[in-house]
Amino acid sequence: MSRLHPLRGCPESRCRVTTNRAFYNQSDALIFTAQLLDKIPPEKLKNQVWVLHNHEPPQWSKETMHFHNEHWSSKFNWTMDYRADADIRTPYAIFQMKNETFLKRERRPSRNYSQIWSRKEGAVVWVVSNCRTMSRRMKYVREMSKYIQIDIYGHCGNKQCSRSKDESCLNILSKKYKFYLAFENAFCKDYITEKFFRYFNSDMIIVTRGGGNYSGVAPPETFINAADFVSPQRLAQYLNELADNERDYVDILRRKDQYQPIAEEYPIVRNGNIVYMTYHYDAVPMCDMCERLWHVEKYKTVYTDIGKWFDKGLCFPPKDLSS
Repeated sequence: MSRLHPLRGCPESRCRVTTNRAFYNQSDALIFTAQLLDKIPPEKLKNQVWVLHNHEPPQWSKETMHFHNEHWSSKFNWTMDYRADADIRTPYAIFQMKNETFLKRERRPSRNYSQIWSRKEGAVVWVVSNCRTMSRRMKYVREMSKYIQIDIYGHCGNKQCSRSKDESCLNILSKKYKFYLAFENAFCKDYITEKFFRYFNSDMIIVTRGGGNYSGVAPPETFINAADFVSPQRLAQYLNELADNERDYVDILRRKDQYQPIAEEYPIVRNGNIVYMTYHYDAVPMCDMCERLWHVEKYKTVYTDIGKWFDKGLCFPPKDLSS
């Protein structure tokens, strides 16, 4: 954004936003991406609000994020994060129930759930490219695969579907498979990423595994949580049973179809081409930040050690697979 743009989605457009650093001296607030900080910060202007924005789990920060050093540690006023304790919370998405107006606008014909269930040839699918993670999800999936068919797409598997064709890939997988694995790369409080939200409205049932409170975020009985099972084997056995039970499987699809995840699409562009899309719920939080700036004295604060806030023990190891 080379120019100043009104914030979208706000009841009143009382703030403008840009990525053009030529407007630095005119800006009431600067938003810094945690993973992209320079080693030394720029000069902070008087009364300027600095905001640390992040969507990544804290344990990635210590070696790669410069806000731990003395130059950055006491510069920030607000945090903008998926975490519930952030000043401005920016989850990957939120859920809303579809109302009658939405359903009419959608104009989708009556759904033949029996046909959706019967045409599926595959059991479980997983799209993943980060194979070594703190959540040890590859180990968990390998154990599951002893008891149920799991097809893996991406760098960690032997099947491919280009990220640049995200929508078409989703449609193909949705028709073919009954379950999708939304397994996080880390177990952290409140950390529920687009892996869960992006595939929720597909014709697959989402299987989650992570450290977030899924029941507090998603509608009840619309997904399956690996945490509810004592082992990968028991989860796999349950999925096999559910895959063969048309009534119970379709019941979950029906409940799921009453809701929709709300997020914005952000294209990742390289050499003029969209490489893949990312999904975040940022528009409304940006409006919240605008409102704060108009009442900045009410929210005036400074973090004396932003690294301490960022790293304060919110990640934890996954449960031992042997138990």
